[in-house]
Amino acid sequence: MRTENLKNVNKALLILVFILSLTALFACGGENEKSYRVMVSYGEGVEILSENPIEVKGGGTASFRVQLSEGYAYVSSEGALYNHEDGTLTVSDVTRNTNIDLVVKKLEYNPDDTFVYIFKPDSSLDTSSVTPGNAVNAGTPIKLSAGDSSRIFLGWSLDYTLEGGGAVLSTAREYEFLLLPEYTKDGVLKVFANYLTVEGIYYDPNGGTVNRSSTNLTSKYYDVSFSGTMLEVRYKKEYLEYFECASSFYDDGTFSREGYVLREYNTKPDGTGTSYSLGSKVPMTIDGFGVMLYCIWSPDTPHSDFEYEDITIDMPEGVTPERAPHWVKNGIKITSYLGNDKTVTVPERIDGKTVIAIGAGAFVDKDIETLVLSRRLISVEDNAFLSCDALSTVYYPDGLYEMNDAAFDSLSYTSFKNFYVNATLAPRFMSADTGALSVKLSRVLAGTAHRRVVMIGGSSALQGVSSEYIEALFGDGTRFINFGTTRTTHGAMYLEAMGALLSPSDVVLYAPENSSYMFGESKLYFKTFRDLESMNNIYRYVDFSHYTGMFSSMTDLNKTYRYKMNPGSYEAVAYHGELTNAAPTYTATTTNKYGDLLQAERKSLILGYHDSYFITLNHRVKSRDEGPIYGEQQIENKDYTDLTNITWASINDAYFKDNLNRAIRIAKTSGASVYFSFCPVDANALVSGAESDAWQARYDKLIDDIYEFDGRVGSVSSYIFNHNYFYDCAFHPNDYGRVFRTYQLYSDLVPILSLDGTKGLRDEGTSFDGCLFEVGDKNGPIQDWQD
Repeated sequence: MRTENLKNVNKALLILVFILSLTALFACGGENEKSYRVMVSYGEGVEILSENPIEVKGGGTASFRVQLSEGYAYVSSEGALYNHEDGTLTVSDVTRNTNIDLVVKKLEYNPDDTFVYIFKPDSSLDTSSVTPGNAVNAGTPIKLSAGDSSRIFLGWSLDYTLEGGGAVLSTAREYEFLLLPEYTKDGVLKVFANYLTVEGIYYDPNGGTVNRSSTNLTSKYYDVSFSGTMLEVRYKKEYLEYFECASSFYDDGTFSREGYVLREYNTKPDGTGTSYSLGSKVPMTIDGFGVMLYCIWSPDTPHSDFEYEDITIDMPEGVTPERAPHWVKNGIKITSYLGNDKTVTVPERIDGKTVIAIGAGAFVDKDIETLVLSRRLISVEDNAFLSCDALSTVYYPDGLYEMNDAAFDSLSYTSFKNFYVNATLAPRFMSADTGALSVKLSRVLAGTAHRRVVMIGGSSALQGVSSEYIEALFGDGTRFINFGTTRTTHGAMYLEAMGALLSPSDVVLYAPENSSYMFGESKLYFKTFRDLESMNNIYRYVDFSHYTGMFSSMTDLNKTYRYKMNPGSYEAVAYHGELTNAAPTYTATTTNKYGDLLQAERKSLILGYHDSYFITLNHRVKSRDEGPIYGEQQIENKDYTDLTNITWASINDAYFKDNLNRAIRIAKTSGASVYFSFCPVDANALVSGAESDAWQARYDKLIDDIYEFDGRVGSVSSYIFNHNYFYDCAFHPNDYGRVFRTYQLYSDLVPILSLDGTKGLRDEGTSFDGCLFEVGDKNGPIQDWQD
């Protein structure tokens, strides 16, 4: 009987949580109303003597006179306080339309019966109106208060904590109830206060439901449990020893809500906290406390506002249901939008059919400002959006197979600024060399208590620095993070992100390779989106009005690569896809917990060297039309002095320098210092004349004259190394070169970081991941340092 009654009470509470979440959502996003409706819902045994519902000004108090029928007793009223003495029901600080579910119960207990009451607070601020530890009569009112406002409160539970499987009594911080026999067990009433823990992340569906067969809920890296309506993800010890942040769930349908599209996660239920794109990195603690993510939903645009037709889209060759589980072959295509809303949310379904396409000319001359695309969309045709000149924000599902820039005309790009990418497919690029970037972002997000030195540059930054070694040389707790990307990744985007992620005590080092993409190119390339696969929040910090090609680049990535690759998991970056407590070995491509790439082959000297990439050390760098870069094929494009040769770009042209300087200024808004640094360069790859001291000095001055950095870290001459120190191309040091490049960087940073003196090359030992200080007989002698 007790269990059945508890189920009924819990059911009522869950329904109430749904209603409250729903009202919170509708209150979010629009203009605040001057007054709100408060209504009491009730059943048999209750009469409301005052007006019901009533209108209350924002922040005001709603009060109701309640009369209970003879033989009935008050049980609960989520979100309102009930005064047993005068029968008033009060809701304070009204900031939204509110429905109070007043639950009463016909008395079926003997008020002379007594029970032992045990109260288990989780904070010294939690209080109970009844002193615990004594015998308490049945029917006694008990008022509970969760007083620690600095932490997220999960609710009151019976018998056990929520984590231990206790039944939910209420999720309200202020809660009053009667001691009823069905709340007790073996003559004892135990009430626990539950707050968010710091070992994992909680998700609140916030009006939605959880699909318990979701792929997200099965992992060897974390355990999943439910606390009332909330989903708890608790990470395993070996995960926490490697990763400092978690990847939020991508949208595989884990959370759903009929008539809504999941837009983002937020740290507050009304969306006014910190937002996270689906699949992005999330700190597992904020200000020392655990994190709750609330689903933020966009209501479907009314289906009657669309005209549509049936359509069939077959899976292309190489695409399988495993690789594209969201693919629906037969669905509908939106052919016309008839409404005039500022925000348009493309529904996932209309008339029970999945929306899989948007046709050409579907949106013409509309005042849309925000466009939310649903996760099952497969195709958006060219010219789908024409003359939509108010459009500024697009929520974009990364599983969208095809949507090119030609979906918009130039007028529709007039106000475009925000490109918010949500993960709707499991990751594909979580191998060590690309997935390592998300480990680095994790270290940035979790490193707020440290001074951070963040390097942004070409792949040399990923593979050419030992973070562990340089942190040991620093010796003061400074955290080093090196975002190393391919030379075709847009470094300016990373600089922009630093403006939102860093603090005044931090330092940014920009170490570009000899590529226009690293020197301000604004036309985007698919590799940028590949490298950001599990770092979707980076897009939130970028002003896309200064870039072009984002939609076509995403389509290139999906059609050429992602849809032809098997899915993985965000966690499978460690040790070639496995978490292990064993020491790292050089048997495969791996990364350590710093995100530094380790490869077996890099221990050797000049293995597989294939790049004849020419390095000018002047204003001419390889352009986005760089042509062949390997072997003899590049010879025909060697002449960088030919200004008609489109494979070379001039970085002092306004097109390049203005965009990079803009990004530098944004990075500085964080208060961090932003310096130019240098990638390692193979001396054998320099063009004729660039080996001279005078030429290299001119290059240093060129950087000083063109860009708005706070200064340079060292000189280019210090980063031109002997050919023996490179592995496979002109920018990739082997594990010997990694030592020397790391030490040179440290030496140049000593005055900038105000470190106490300069340590020697081997003062902190010679045992660090990816570093080889000595050369064995097998490889023969090698000159120490740069000589």
